Amino acid sequence: MTDTATSAKVASPKTARILKDAPKPAVASPAKRTPIPEGEAAKREFTFPATGKVGAKFSFKLNDKATERYQVESTFDFTGCTQEEILELAASSVRITIQGKLRAMGESALDPNAMRVVDVKRDVVETQRSVVDDTVKAIRALMKATGMSSEKCVELINANKKS
Repeated sequence: MTDTATSAKVASPKTARILKDAPKPAVASPAKRTPIPEGEAAKREFTFPATGKVGAKFSFKLNDKATERYQVESTFDFTGCTQEEILELAASSVRITIQGKLRAMGESALDPNAMRVVDVKRDVVETQRSVVDDTVKAIRALMKATGMSSEKCVELINANKKS
């Protein structure tokens, strides 16, 4: 007595060869997960390859305790989303940015008119583009305080990093 379920799983040598040589179905390549070397800045950028799609490069840490960051390349597909859904997502991002600005304002953030109307272009988009890293801030502060050239400030900062 043979078990039909077992015999169905065993392929003949000819069938096995045909299956082995058959073309494999195309599989979408996964998003890249590249470790970011220590001391190197993560890249964040967006591209618009097609209508309703956004290419995104960003970084993440595996958890709060992790120190290593990973670079990710991904595509966000907004096809099928309504304008209201997209605006809701955008408003959520703006809200997070404004919360940070309100925290930075201290007690003056308690004024009911503080950030009552937010000009997204001016208050969020343009300020995010002008974010300056800490090294550039340090160089500018040294130049202002000492009158040294930017090259001398960079040398001084690099000398202090080594010690």
